[in-house]
Amino acid sequence: MLSLTRKAQSQVISAVIIGGILVGGISAAYVWGVPLLQKNRDVANIKETISTFNDLNDAIKAAKTRGSSGEIPISVGSGELRIDPDNGSITYTVSTNAAYVDLEGWTPINENDMRGVTEPGHGFQGDDEPGVLVGKAVELQKDRYQNTYKLAYRQMKESDSDRYHLIDLEQNGNLDASGGDHSIVVKPGDKETVDMGDKTLVNHTVLVRIE
Repeated sequence: MLSLTRKAQSQVISAVIIGGILVGGISAAYVWGVPLLQKNRDVANIKETISTFNDLNDAIKAAKTRGSSGEIPISVGSGELRIDPDNGSITYTVSTNAAYVDLEGWTPINENDMRGVTEPGHGFQGDDEPGVLVGKAVELQKDRYQNTYKLAYRQMKESDSDRYHLIDLEQNGNLDASGGDHSIVVKPGDKETVDMGDKTLVNHTVLVRIE
């Protein structure tokens, strides 16, 4: 009888120990696994955003050079998307648990320089990209950062000439989106040549909107 009692007690103790191990394991997985899962999602989202911005840049250049229209799908997720025609830029901002770009200021992503975008100067036709993708991060609080990615267009100088070209983004509908899946519609616009005294500027209008 005593042996049976001890056996029953032993089974209960074993069950308690195993239960404790399982609870501890689940807690550890939650503490360490959830942040890692979120980080992987953030990285995937930002990689997708950069790829989409490169596709968008190609579509805008095609509207300027070939007069073609395009529609680029973009997943905004938990971020915010904004087109700013006044500054000739398209910006995506998202808050994450880590900084995925430099905290010291704007960093070029698809080009080696930022002339004419965040620095004085201009690009050169045939050598540089008219659309420069840049990014920066700002610490909001401990383990929380605001990551911003901006595609901006700059003046492009023709070689051995005082003639410049600029892709001029112009509103053609909605300019803002928060969360969810959207698309950016791109259409060719008019071309205007402006005499600015010391140079000639050719504005290539591209119509943009968010749907």
